[in-house]
Amino acid sequence: MSLYPGEGSGSYPQPRSSLALFTRRAVLNVAMLLRDSEVARRVRTYLLDVEAGARSRQWAPPAGYVSLEQLVTDTAAQAAEHVLEGPIGTRLSTVEACLGDVGASLRELGPVIAGISVRLERIDHRLDATNRVVCAMSERLCDLGEDMKEVRQNVAVLGRDVAVLKSRSTQAHRRRRSDG
Repeated sequence: MSLYPGEGSGSYPQPRSSLALFTRRAVLNVAMLLRDSEVARRVRTYLLDVEAGARSRQWAPPAGYVSLEQLVTDTAAQAAEHVLEGPIGTRLSTVEACLGDVGASLRELGPVIAGISVRLERIDHRLDATNRVVCAMSERLCDLGEDMKEVRQNVAVLGRDVAVLKSRSTQAHRRRRSDG
């Protein structure tokens, strides 16, 4: 069951260029995640047995021995140094210098922002007072609107009454002239 031509049916389905080395601890961590697998159980058992045997024998590394973890750490440190020596390191230094200036600017802006905050609170207080006045004026205008409706009705009634009185007066005046 191989994905690569010329390999047997029982080979691992990955090319040799993508094989990786893992520490015992990493394999044990993965085996602990895969708890329902028989293979994972066997890996855990094997690694625990090996660790127990190594501890009981007090294994001492030979001269010049470098552990895999130390080798990985050293390689990562060298890679980081190589990256920081190039254009990325230059840009990173520029960004760090700018961030120092930003901190000073933010410290200077602290009192300014506090002053603006106080002013905004005062404006908010004044706005609340203004809203209360506008609300009271709006209520009074509504009341005046009702009063104006009544006044208009009364004026209309008075207008009709005046018209009636005027027509009566005109009729009385005509009668007097015709009687007289």
